[in-house]
Amino acid sequence: MVLAALEFEGDLVIAGSFTHVGDTPAAHVARFDGTAWSSFDDGLPAEATAAIVYDGALYVAGEFDGSYLARWNGNAWEMSPHGGEFNFVQDLEVYDGQLIVIADEALLAWNGSYWSELASLDESYPTDMTTDGANLYITGEMDYIDEVYVSHVARWDGNQWHAMGSGLSDEYGQPYEAAGLTIHAWDGKVAVSGYFSMAGGQNLPNFAVWDGTSWGPMGSNPSFFSGPAAPMILGVHAGRLLVYNGYSSVFAWNVFYWDPIALDGGVLCAASYGSDLVLGGLFSEAEGTVARNLARRSGGVWQAMASGDGIDGPTYAAHVWNDLLLVAGRPSTRFGDDVKGVLLAGWNGTDWVDMGLGPQSFTTARIHHMVTYQGDLVVTGNIDNAGGVPCKNFARYDGNTWTPLGDAVTNTSGAGLVVLDDTLYAITYLPDKVVARYQPDSDTWLEIGDSPGGTDLYALGSYQGQLIVTGSFQSIDGVAANGIAAWDGNTWSALGAGVEGMARELYEADGLLYVAGSITQAGGQPAGRIAAWDGTGWSTLGEGVYGSIRALRQHAGRLYATGQFSQAGGQPAAGIANWDGSTWSALGSGLNDEGLELVVHAGDLIVVGDFTVAGGHFSDGIASWTEAQPTGVGDDPRPRSTARLRLKPAYPNPFQHGTTFAFEMPRSGDAVLDVMDVRGRRVARRVATGLEPGPQVLGWDGRVRSGQAAPAGMYFVRLRAAGAEAVRKISLVR
Repeated sequence: MVLAALEFEGDLVIAGSFTHVGDTPAAHVARFDGTAWSSFDDGLPAEATAAIVYDGALYVAGEFDGSYLARWNGNAWEMSPHGGEFNFVQDLEVYDGQLIVIADEALLAWNGSYWSELASLDESYPTDMTTDGANLYITGEMDYIDEVYVSHVARWDGNQWHAMGSGLSDEYGQPYEAAGLTIHAWDGKVAVSGYFSMAGGQNLPNFAVWDGTSWGPMGSNPSFFSGPAAPMILGVHAGRLLVYNGYSSVFAWNVFYWDPIALDGGVLCAASYGSDLVLGGLFSEAEGTVARNLARRSGGVWQAMASGDGIDGPTYAAHVWNDLLLVAGRPSTRFGDDVKGVLLAGWNGTDWVDMGLGPQSFTTARIHHMVTYQGDLVVTGNIDNAGGVPCKNFARYDGNTWTPLGDAVTNTSGAGLVVLDDTLYAITYLPDKVVARYQPDSDTWLEIGDSPGGTDLYALGSYQGQLIVTGSFQSIDGVAANGIAAWDGNTWSALGAGVEGMARELYEADGLLYVAGSITQAGGQPAGRIAAWDGTGWSTLGEGVYGSIRALRQHAGRLYATGQFSQAGGQPAAGIANWDGSTWSALGSGLNDEGLELVVHAGDLIVVGDFTVAGGHFSDGIASWTEAQPTGVGDDPRPRSTARLRLKPAYPNPFQHGTTFAFEMPRSGDAVLDVMDVRGRRVARRVATGLEPGPQVLGWDGRVRSGQAAPAGMYFVRLRAAGAEAVRKISLVR
């Protein structure tokens, strides 16, 4: 997420919450010299919320390990360069040769020698400021500034504060349900946006312009500025005022009317870089051009400012076939800069390629499993199109053509797919959920044995030449078998006392069958979500994991597990860990969300899933592991914050009166939940101390720090705990 953009020493500088820009590591701040991106030394320890150039130096605001202001001295970052007793910085501006800071309790000015107070902010919460050279203007949620009644917008002339007409108000002309959000001075005028119905007593919803004496519209105030989300004034480019309407487009005022710029996400800042316009924020496209979070318009054409081959969107399955790393996602998933709107793509070591499966009619289309069968690729899932030919959940690809597989199979999304002795097995519906064998001569599926009716089947695997199935059954084909059974080609048999719980992953390695998922017992003994069968008995793998396991893979002599867990072997391990035969080990700081599949490709261990960060590096949905550190497969410029703990989606969302956030503490400690507006400004905070490991809940009542109801719109929620952080997006409606 890019929160600030400006020009510094001839370069474009961006600041926000990110770890990389394209291929370049850059912690929360980076610069572009017209050719390439580079970092400022080791970057900043946390996200940057504002940036400005003062007295020839670059200043950045944020929360940096107890410091809230940093200055770049040309070689390194100086924290709290001028001292100052403040615990939060909302915004930065330069006015009358001074650096102006909106701090937590006062509006402060640094004149090069000492700090002075321009205003006390008791019960006032300004969010933005601007200057026309002679005056300083501020807006926010504030009735009074230094005992002057201003109603959410005010002017400082260098000596005293002034109201700007009757200010901003709600539909009844009162200040109670109104607030300013952004403000910008240009061409002798001052524009303000926010959550209000009236300005100066006139009906000017959410956007108004001050001409020095009174409030008025900009042309005819467009309806796209009066929606539930407040517009944001981004700045001026080539003499044109830029305003983001809060949900879909940036509009540029060309003296006569507003020109739209269509985007597919949030725009949080704008800057002029030479004669080009640069937009930053949290988006994927600019007028049809792939440009994740940072876009540049040059010569009337939009272009990305950092290319990449990462994945943008959820991923569910992976498989290596004909030296291609195949990854399955959703129709909305984007693979690199060029492949989008497809369910299945392949990585050839250089680029992503569309595998040609074709569009699906299901909005929930996805591939669950992939295998290699007789040299061809076989996929199963919620699909009905195989390269332009209708199919029923199974499809086959020979490298040139897709064909349906087993036309008799209906109503299945597949729960398992295994090739054993050149025979393809699957969990299908015939019409009950059964284990079936594919018959290529007749292109049909045939049930094997007598699968248990009325029970669920979870996974298929193999062990020592036998087919293994797991499910909720206690017997199969008349044979007592608790949750797991083996098929030798003729009959089913039990594996000892079996397992308790959902076993959804089976993996054979080194003479053992590993069974994992959310199992609690194996062979009648406690099991920490994973156990091993050696042909005669069950054994556990230490304490196992705290959570659940989705996939297993052996690599470099170790067993790797991924899923949704916070501990392995009693130690912190976020979503991925390995077992060396006696001890569990974490893989760096792990994943910030669930891992779903593991494969080995070109000698590297690859994990795919719902995560966006791996080992502190942005890597959306896919990452590779080396003993040094995990890295993205390709790169993607979209920034994300590092995280180790799991923050679940808010519920309800959208919400009207309040919402809750469920999360899981990996270890004992404190948790801090910050609610930030679309400018990255904190509007509320919740703190919980002395939390125990395990599930926890924090809530937000939809009110800002003053106790007033927060305006409707989009907000970001940042949870920090156990030395990590996670971010979610929420929508408040009124």
